[in-house]
Amino acid sequence: MGYGEDSRRHGGGTVPADGPVQARVPFAGRLFGFHRSEPGAKGRVPEGQASRRVAIAATQESSRGSGAATNRAAPGDAGGNSNLWRGIARAAAGNDVSRRRFAARHPQATDIALMFLARDPEVSVREAVAANPSAPRIVLAALATDPAPTVKARVAQNPNTPTDALELLAGSGAPELRAIAALHAGMPERTLAKLARDGDSSVRVAASGNPSLPEEIFEILTDDSDWLVRKAVAASSLATMAMLAVLATDESREVRIEVARHPGLEEEIALMVARDDAVDVRVALAANPTVAIAVLSMLSGDGEARVRSALLGNPACTDSLRDEVEEMVREGGSRHPASNPHTPPDILEALSHDQNWVVRQALALNPGAPTSVLATLSKDANWEVRRAIATNRSAPPEILADLAGDSEARVLQSVADNVATPPEARERALSSLRSSRHH
Repeated sequence: MGYGEDSRRHGGGTVPADGPVQARVPFAGRLFGFHRSEPGAKGRVPEGQASRRVAIAATQESSRGSGAATNRAAPGDAGGNSNLWRGIARAAAGNDVSRRRFAARHPQATDIALMFLARDPEVSVREAVAANPSAPRIVLAALATDPAPTVKARVAQNPNTPTDALELLAGSGAPELRAIAALHAGMPERTLAKLARDGDSSVRVAASGNPSLPEEIFEILTDDSDWLVRKAVAASSLATMAMLAVLATDESREVRIEVARHPGLEEEIALMVARDDAVDVRVALAANPTVAIAVLSMLSGDGEARVRSALLGNPACTDSLRDEVEEMVREGGSRHPASNPHTPPDILEALSHDQNWVVRQALALNPGAPTSVLATLSKDANWEVRRAIATNRSAPPEILADLAGDSEARVLQSVADNVATPPEARERALSSLRSSRHH
Protein backbone atom coordinates (compact mmCIF):
# COMPACT_ATOMS: atom_id res chain seq x y z
CA MET A 1 0.00 0.00 0.00
CA GLY A 2 1.41 3.43 -0.94
CA TYR A 3 1.30 6.25 1.57
CA GLY A 4 -1.29 8.00 -0.61
CA GLU A 5 -3.77 5.36 0.53
CA ASP A 6 -2.84 6.14 4.15
CA SER A 7 -3.72 9.80 3.66
CA ARG A 8 -7.09 9.00 2.10
CA ARG A 9 -7.89 6.63 4.93
CA HIS A 10 -7.16 9.27 7.54
CA GLY A 11 -8.73 12.21 5.72
CA GLY A 12 -5.43 13.82 4.83
CA GLY A 13 -6.12 14.36 1.14
CA THR A 14 -4.50 12.72 -1.85
CA VAL A 15 -0.75 12.43 -2.32
CA PRO A 16 0.23 13.21 -5.93
CA ALA A 17 0.70 9.93 -7.80
CA ASP A 18 3.48 11.22 -10.01
CA GLY A 19 5.92 14.07 -10.26
CA PRO A 20 9.38 14.36 -8.67
CA VAL A 21 10.13 12.90 -5.25
CA GLN A 22 10.63 16.39 -3.86
CA ALA A 23 7.04 17.21 -4.82
CA ARG A 24 5.49 14.07 -3.37
CA VAL A 25 7.21 13.57 -0.01
CA PRO A 26 6.92 17.17 1.27
CA PHE A 27 3.18 16.82 0.79
CA ALA A 28 3.18 14.41 3.72
CA GLY A 29 5.28 16.86 5.71
CA ARG A 30 2.84 19.67 5.05
CA LEU A 31 0.00 17.34 6.05
CA PHE A 32 1.45 17.19 9.58
CA GLY A 33 2.68 20.76 9.65
CA PHE A 34 6.44 20.26 9.87
CA HIS A 35 7.68 20.50 6.33
CA ARG A 36 10.03 23.25 7.47
CA SER A 37 11.16 24.20 10.96
CA GLU A 38 10.44 27.71 12.18
CA PRO A 39 13.44 29.93 12.93
CA GLY A 40 14.19 29.92 16.64
CA ALA A 41 11.81 27.05 17.31
CA LYS A 42 14.55 25.06 19.09
CA GLY A 43 13.42 21.81 17.52
CA ARG A 44 9.72 22.44 18.17
CA VAL A 45 7.62 21.36 15.21
CA PRO A 46 5.19 24.01 13.91
CA GLU A 47 1.58 23.02 14.12
CA GLY A 48 -0.41 22.33 10.97
CA GLN A 49 -4.17 22.31 10.66
CA ALA A 50 -4.49 18.52 10.45
CA SER A 51 -2.18 17.88 13.40
CA ARG A 52 -4.05 20.44 15.53
CA ARG A 53 -7.26 18.51 14.93
CA VAL A 54 -5.52 15.33 16.08
CA ALA A 55 -4.09 17.06 19.14
CA ILE A 56 -7.50 18.46 20.15
CA ALA A 57 -9.14 15.06 19.69
CA ALA A 58 -6.48 13.37 21.79
CA THR A 59 -6.73 15.99 24.53
CA GLN A 60 -10.51 15.71 24.66
CA GLU A 61 -10.27 11.96 24.79
CA SER A 62 -7.84 12.18 27.71
CA SER A 63 -10.08 14.60 29.63
CA ARG A 64 -13.25 12.60 29.04
CA GLY A 65 -11.68 9.52 30.61
CA SER A 66 -12.28 5.87 29.97
CA GLY A 67 -15.63 6.23 28.22
CA ALA A 68 -14.26 8.25 25.32
CA ALA A 69 -11.03 6.26 25.19
CA THR A 70 -12.91 3.00 24.79
CA ASN A 71 -14.41 4.37 21.59
CA ARG A 72 -10.91 4.49 20.11
CA ALA A 73 -10.46 0.72 20.03
CA ALA A 74 -9.50 -0.46 16.56
CA PRO A 75 -12.32 -1.29 14.19
CA GLY A 76 -13.48 -4.85 14.64
CA ASP A 77 -11.91 -5.11 18.08
CA ALA A 78 -14.07 -7.16 20.42
CA GLY A 79 -12.96 -5.17 23.45
CA GLY A 80 -10.01 -7.32 24.54
CA ASN A 81 -7.48 -4.69 23.47
CA SER A 82 -9.50 -1.63 24.46
CA ASN A 83 -7.51 -1.07 27.65
CA LEU A 84 -4.26 -1.26 25.73
CA TRP A 85 -5.39 1.28 23.12
CA ARG A 86 -6.81 3.52 25.85
CA GLY A 87 -3.47 3.43 27.69
CA ILE A 88 -1.51 4.24 24.54
CA ALA A 89 -3.89 7.11 23.71
CA ARG A 90 -3.50 8.61 27.18
CA ALA A 91 0.28 8.27 27.04
CA ALA A 92 0.36 9.90 23.60
CA ALA A 93 -1.69 12.89 24.80
CA GLY A 94 0.06 13.29 28.16
CA ASN A 95 2.79 15.64 29.35
CA ASP A 96 5.24 12.89 30.35
CA VAL A 97 7.90 12.61 27.62
CA SER A 98 8.91 9.07 28.62
CA ARG A 99 5.27 7.91 28.32
CA ARG A 100 4.92 9.58 24.94
CA ARG A 101 8.08 7.75 23.83
CA PHE A 102 6.54 4.52 25.10
CA ALA A 103 3.42 5.14 23.03
CA ALA A 104 5.47 6.16 20.00
CA ARG A 105 7.47 2.93 19.96
CA HIS A 106 4.60 0.60 20.88
CA PRO A 107 3.88 -1.91 18.07
CA GLN A 108 0.12 -1.64 18.65
CA ALA A 109 -0.11 2.13 18.70
CA THR A 110 -2.97 3.24 16.44
CA ASP A 111 -2.29 5.17 13.26
CA ILE A 112 -3.98 8.29 14.64
CA ALA A 113 -1.82 8.17 17.80
CA LEU A 114 1.35 7.87 15.72
CA MET A 115 0.21 10.73 13.51
CA PHE A 116 -0.20 12.88 16.59
CA LEU A 117 3.16 11.84 18.05
CA ALA A 118 4.92 12.42 14.72
CA ARG A 119 4.67 16.17 15.34
CA ASP A 120 5.67 16.03 19.00
CA PRO A 121 8.01 18.89 20.03
CA GLU A 122 10.42 16.37 21.61
CA VAL A 123 12.91 14.95 19.09
CA SER A 124 13.21 11.68 21.03
CA VAL A 125 9.46 11.06 20.65
CA ARG A 126 9.58 11.66 16.91
CA GLU A 127 12.63 9.37 16.73
CA ALA A 128 10.57 6.62 18.37
CA VAL A 129 7.77 7.06 15.83
CA ALA A 130 10.26 7.02 12.96
CA ALA A 131 11.76 3.77 14.25
CA ASN A 132 8.38 2.06 14.77
CA PRO A 133 7.85 -0.50 11.97
CA SER A 134 4.10 -0.21 12.56
CA ALA A 135 4.08 3.49 11.67
CA PRO A 136 1.91 4.36 8.64
CA ARG A 137 3.87 5.01 5.50
CA ILE A 138 2.49 8.53 5.21
CA VAL A 139 3.84 9.29 8.70
CA LEU A 140 7.28 7.96 7.75
CA ALA A 141 7.19 9.99 4.53
CA ALA A 142 6.42 13.09 6.57
CA LEU A 143 9.20 12.38 9.07
CA ALA A 144 11.65 12.07 6.16
CA THR A 145 11.41 15.89 6.03
CA ASP A 146 11.83 16.35 9.81
CA PRO A 147 14.29 19.10 10.81
CA ALA A 148 16.13 16.70 13.16
CA PRO A 149 18.81 14.55 11.43
CA THR A 150 18.38 11.74 13.98
CA VAL A 151 14.68 11.44 13.11
CA LYS A 152 15.49 11.16 9.42
CA ALA A 153 18.12 8.54 10.23
CA ARG A 154 15.48 6.40 11.97
CA VAL A 155 13.21 6.76 8.94
CA ALA A 156 16.06 5.59 6.71
CA GLN A 157 16.35 2.43 8.83
CA ASN A 158 12.62 1.67 9.09
CA PRO A 159 11.66 -1.35 6.92
CA ASN A 160 8.23 0.22 6.23
CA THR A 161 9.58 3.48 4.77
CA PRO A 162 8.11 4.14 1.29
CA THR A 163 10.35 4.30 -1.77
CA ASP A 164 9.78 8.01 -2.38
CA ALA A 165 10.97 8.85 1.12
CA LEU A 166 14.05 6.61 0.73
CA GLU A 167 14.95 8.37 -2.50
CA LEU A 168 14.58 11.75 -0.80
CA LEU A 169 16.88 10.65 2.03
CA ALA A 170 19.37 9.24 -0.50
CA GLY A 171 19.66 12.76 -1.89
CA SER A 172 20.38 14.32 1.49
CA GLY A 173 23.30 16.71 1.83
CA ALA A 174 24.51 14.76 4.88
CA PRO A 175 26.76 11.80 3.94
CA GLU A 176 25.92 10.05 7.22
CA LEU A 177 22.24 9.99 6.25
CA ARG A 178 22.97 8.88 2.68
CA ALA A 179 25.08 6.02 4.08
CA ILE A 180 22.24 4.83 6.31
CA ALA A 181 19.77 5.06 3.44
CA ALA A 182 22.16 3.10 1.20
CA LEU A 183 21.77 0.07 3.48
CA HIS A 184 17.97 -0.06 3.19
CA ALA A 185 16.73 -3.26 1.54
CA GLY A 186 13.94 -1.36 -0.19
CA MET A 187 16.18 1.18 -1.88
CA PRO A 188 15.50 1.12 -5.66
CA GLU A 189 18.39 -0.23 -7.76
CA ARG A 190 18.74 2.96 -9.78
CA THR A 191 19.18 5.04 -6.64
CA LEU A 192 21.47 2.45 -5.06
CA ALA A 193 23.67 2.55 -8.17
CA LYS A 194 24.00 6.33 -7.72
CA LEU A 195 24.93 5.88 -4.06
CA ALA A 196 27.63 3.38 -5.06
CA ARG A 197 29.22 6.22 -7.05
CA ASP A 198 28.75 8.79 -4.26
CA GLY A 199 31.57 11.25 -3.66
CA ASP A 200 31.79 10.21 0.00
CA SER A 201 33.55 6.88 0.60
CA SER A 202 31.40 6.04 3.65
CA VAL A 203 28.32 6.07 1.41
CA ARG A 204 30.03 3.79 -1.12
CA VAL A 205 31.05 1.43 1.70
CA ALA A 206 27.42 1.24 2.85
CA ALA A 207 26.12 0.70 -0.69
CA SER A 208 28.57 -2.18 -1.17
CA GLY A 209 26.90 -3.98 1.73
CA ASN A 210 23.40 -3.80 0.23
CA PRO A 211 22.49 -7.16 -1.39
CA SER A 212 20.26 -5.31 -3.87
CA LEU A 213 23.25 -3.57 -5.48
CA PRO A 214 23.54 -4.66 -9.14
CA GLU A 215 26.52 -7.00 -9.70
CA GLU A 216 28.05 -4.84 -12.43
CA ILE A 217 28.09 -1.84 -10.06
CA PHE A 218 29.46 -3.94 -7.19
CA GLU A 219 32.31 -5.14 -9.42
CA ILE A 220 33.32 -1.54 -10.21
CA LEU A 221 33.91 -0.99 -6.48
CA THR A 222 36.82 -3.49 -6.50
CA ASP A 223 38.82 -0.73 -8.21
CA ASP A 224 37.60 2.07 -5.92
CA SER A 225 40.15 4.74 -5.01
CA ASP A 226 39.46 4.33 -1.28
CA TRP A 227 40.88 1.21 0.40
CA LEU A 228 37.97 1.18 2.88
CA VAL A 229 35.56 0.59 0.00
CA ARG A 230 37.73 -2.19 -1.44
CA LYS A 231 37.97 -3.72 2.04
CA ALA A 232 34.17 -3.73 2.30
CA VAL A 233 33.95 -5.48 -1.08
CA ALA A 234 36.46 -8.12 0.03
CA ALA A 235 34.44 -8.76 3.20
CA SER A 236 31.11 -8.97 1.37
CA SER A 237 29.37 -12.28 0.69
CA LEU A 238 28.60 -10.87 -2.77
CA ALA A 239 32.29 -10.87 -3.75
CA THR A 240 33.04 -13.42 -6.48
CA MET A 241 36.28 -15.41 -6.64
CA ALA A 242 37.33 -13.31 -9.63
CA MET A 243 36.95 -10.14 -7.54
CA LEU A 244 38.84 -11.71 -4.62
CA ALA A 245 41.67 -12.74 -6.97
CA VAL A 246 42.07 -9.09 -7.94
CA LEU A 247 41.86 -7.87 -4.35
CA ALA A 248 44.39 -10.50 -3.17
CA THR A 249 47.11 -8.36 -4.75
CA ASP A 250 45.69 -5.05 -3.51
CA GLU A 251 48.20 -2.45 -2.35
CA SER A 252 46.40 -2.17 0.99
CA ARG A 253 47.30 -4.76 3.60
CA GLU A 254 43.88 -4.32 5.24
CA VAL A 255 42.15 -5.29 2.00
CA ARG A 256 44.33 -8.40 1.62
CA ILE A 257 43.57 -9.38 5.22
CA GLU A 258 39.84 -9.36 4.41
CA VAL A 259 40.53 -11.56 1.38
CA ALA A 260 42.44 -13.99 3.63
CA ARG A 261 39.47 -14.14 6.02
CA HIS A 262 36.89 -14.69 3.28
CA PRO A 263 34.95 -17.96 3.79
CA GLY A 264 35.22 -20.52 0.99
CA LEU A 265 38.34 -18.95 -0.52
CA GLU A 266 39.44 -21.04 -3.50
CA GLU A 267 42.71 -22.93 -3.11
CA GLU A 268 44.49 -21.12 -5.94
CA ILE A 269 43.75 -17.71 -4.42
CA ALA A 270 44.57 -18.93 -0.91
CA LEU A 271 47.98 -20.21 -2.06
CA MET A 272 48.69 -16.78 -3.51
CA VAL A 273 47.70 -15.15 -0.20
CA ALA A 274 49.87 -17.65 1.71
CA ARG A 275 52.92 -16.13 -0.03
CA ASP A 276 51.99 -12.57 1.01
CA ASP A 277 54.87 -10.54 2.45
CA ALA A 278 52.71 -9.15 5.26
CA VAL A 279 52.65 -11.38 8.34
CA ASP A 280 49.16 -10.17 9.36
CA VAL A 281 47.74 -11.39 6.06
CA ARG A 282 49.22 -14.87 6.52
CA VAL A 283 48.00 -14.92 10.13
CA ALA A 284 44.44 -14.19 8.93
CA LEU A 285 44.70 -16.97 6.35
CA ALA A 286 46.10 -19.46 8.89
CA ALA A 287 43.07 -18.80 11.13
CA ASN A 288 40.53 -19.27 8.30
CA PRO A 289 38.71 -22.58 9.00
CA THR A 290 37.52 -22.89 5.39
CA VAL A 291 40.99 -22.90 3.81
CA ALA A 292 42.09 -26.09 2.02
CA ILE A 293 44.41 -28.46 3.90
CA ALA A 294 47.09 -28.00 1.22
CA VAL A 295 47.22 -24.30 2.09
CA LEU A 296 47.36 -24.97 5.84
CA SER A 297 50.15 -27.47 5.19
CA MET A 298 52.11 -24.76 3.40
CA LEU A 299 51.55 -22.38 6.32
CA SER A 300 52.75 -24.98 8.83
CA GLY A 301 56.27 -24.27 7.63
CA ASP A 302 55.94 -20.50 7.98
CA GLY A 303 58.89 -18.91 9.70
CA GLU A 304 56.71 -16.53 11.72
CA ALA A 305 55.57 -17.79 15.13
CA ARG A 306 52.32 -15.79 14.91
CA VAL A 307 51.33 -17.63 11.73
CA ARG A 308 52.04 -21.03 13.29
CA SER A 309 50.14 -20.02 16.42
CA ALA A 310 47.09 -19.02 14.34
CA LEU A 311 47.32 -22.36 12.56
CA LEU A 312 47.32 -24.22 15.90
CA GLY A 313 44.09 -22.41 16.84
CA ASN A 314 42.41 -23.26 13.53
CA PRO A 315 39.75 -26.00 14.05
CA ALA A 316 40.54 -27.28 10.53
CA CYS A 317 44.17 -28.00 11.49
CA THR A 318 44.77 -31.78 11.47
CA ASP A 319 46.71 -33.66 14.16
CA SER A 320 49.58 -34.35 11.76
CA LEU A 321 49.87 -30.66 10.89
CA ARG A 322 49.73 -29.78 14.56
CA ASP A 323 52.59 -32.17 15.26
CA GLU A 324 54.63 -30.62 12.43
CA VAL A 325 54.12 -27.13 13.79
CA GLU A 326 55.04 -28.13 17.34
CA GLU A 327 58.12 -29.96 16.10
CA MET A 328 59.19 -26.89 14.16
CA VAL A 329 58.85 -24.77 17.30
CA ARG A 330 61.03 -27.24 19.19
CA GLU A 331 63.64 -27.31 16.45
CA GLY A 332 63.82 -23.56 16.62
CA GLY A 333 65.09 -23.97 20.21
CA SER A 334 68.68 -23.83 19.03
CA ARG A 335 68.02 -20.23 18.04
CA HIS A 336 65.82 -19.29 21.02
CA PRO A 337 66.41 -20.55 24.57
CA ALA A 338 62.66 -20.65 25.35
CA SER A 339 62.12 -23.73 23.17
CA ASN A 340 65.48 -25.40 23.86
CA PRO A 341 65.10 -28.30 26.31
CA HIS A 342 68.76 -27.86 27.34
CA THR A 343 68.34 -24.26 28.53
CA PRO A 344 69.16 -23.96 32.27
CA PRO A 345 66.05 -23.95 34.52
CA ASP A 346 66.75 -20.50 35.98
CA ILE A 347 66.75 -18.96 32.48
CA LEU A 348 63.51 -20.77 31.61
CA GLU A 349 62.02 -19.44 34.85
CA ALA A 350 62.92 -15.89 33.82
CA LEU A 351 61.51 -16.42 30.32
CA SER A 352 58.15 -17.50 31.79
CA HIS A 353 57.63 -13.80 32.63
CA ASP A 354 58.71 -12.49 29.22
CA GLN A 355 56.43 -9.72 27.88
CA ASN A 356 56.27 -11.39 24.44
CA TRP A 357 53.54 -14.05 24.52
CA VAL A 358 55.18 -15.86 21.57
CA VAL A 359 58.25 -16.49 23.77
CA ARG A 360 56.03 -17.79 26.57
CA GLN A 361 54.18 -19.99 24.05
CA ALA A 362 57.47 -21.49 22.82
CA LEU A 363 58.41 -22.14 26.45
CA ALA A 364 55.04 -23.81 27.10
CA LEU A 365 55.75 -26.24 24.24
CA ASN A 366 59.26 -27.02 25.50
CA PRO A 367 59.40 -30.69 26.57
CA GLY A 368 62.19 -29.83 29.02
CA ALA A 369 60.36 -27.01 30.80
CA PRO A 370 60.35 -27.48 34.59
CA THR A 371 57.04 -28.21 36.31
CA SER A 372 57.19 -24.89 38.19
CA VAL A 373 57.49 -22.99 34.89
CA LEU A 374 54.58 -24.85 33.32
CA ALA A 375 52.51 -24.27 36.46
CA THR A 376 53.13 -20.52 36.09
CA LEU A 377 52.28 -20.54 32.39
CA SER A 378 49.10 -22.56 32.98
CA LYS A 379 47.72 -19.39 34.61
CA ASP A 380 48.86 -17.14 31.74
CA ALA A 381 46.36 -14.47 30.64
CA ASN A 382 46.91 -15.43 26.99
CA TRP A 383 44.85 -18.50 26.09
CA GLU A 384 47.29 -19.46 23.32
CA VAL A 385 50.03 -19.91 25.92
CA ARG A 386 47.74 -22.09 28.05
CA ARG A 387 46.73 -24.02 24.96
CA ALA A 388 50.41 -24.68 24.15
CA ILE A 389 50.78 -26.37 27.55
CA ALA A 390 47.59 -28.35 26.91
CA THR A 391 49.16 -29.76 23.71
CA ASN A 392 52.52 -30.50 25.39
CA ARG A 393 52.67 -34.26 25.88
CA SER A 394 55.46 -33.80 28.42
CA ALA A 395 53.28 -31.65 30.67
CA PRO A 396 52.70 -33.17 34.14
CA PRO A 397 49.25 -34.83 34.60
CA GLU A 398 48.35 -32.51 37.48
CA ILE A 399 48.82 -29.41 35.30
CA LEU A 400 46.76 -30.94 32.49
CA ALA A 401 44.10 -31.81 35.08
CA ASP A 402 44.12 -28.16 36.23
CA LEU A 403 43.71 -26.95 32.62
CA ALA A 404 40.65 -29.21 32.28
CA GLY A 405 38.79 -26.46 34.13
CA ASP A 406 39.96 -23.68 31.78
CA SER A 407 37.36 -21.16 30.53
CA GLU A 408 38.61 -21.23 26.91
CA ALA A 409 37.03 -23.96 24.74
CA ARG A 410 40.14 -24.33 22.56
CA VAL A 411 42.27 -25.05 25.62
CA LEU A 412 39.74 -27.63 26.81
CA GLN A 413 39.77 -29.34 23.41
CA SER A 414 43.58 -29.58 23.47
CA VAL A 415 43.47 -31.04 26.99
CA ALA A 416 40.98 -33.65 25.80
CA ASP A 417 43.16 -34.48 22.77
CA ASN A 418 46.42 -34.83 24.73
CA VAL A 419 47.33 -38.51 25.30
CA ALA A 420 49.06 -37.54 28.55
CA THR A 421 45.84 -36.20 30.09
CA PRO A 422 44.46 -38.37 32.93
CA PRO A 423 41.11 -40.05 32.01
CA GLU A 424 39.10 -38.21 34.64
CA ALA A 425 40.54 -34.84 33.56
CA ARG A 426 39.77 -35.63 29.91
CA GLU A 427 36.18 -36.43 30.79
CA ARG A 428 35.89 -33.19 32.77
CA ALA A 429 37.22 -31.17 29.83
CA LEU A 430 34.79 -32.86 27.43
CA SER A 431 31.92 -32.27 29.84
CA SER A 432 32.78 -28.56 30.04
CA LEU A 433 32.94 -28.40 26.25
CA ARG A 434 29.50 -29.98 25.91
CA SER A 435 28.09 -27.62 28.50
CA SER A 436 29.54 -24.52 26.77
CA ARG A 437 28.06 -25.58 23.43
CA HIS A 438 24.59 -25.87 24.93
CA HIS A 439 24.88 -22.34 26.29
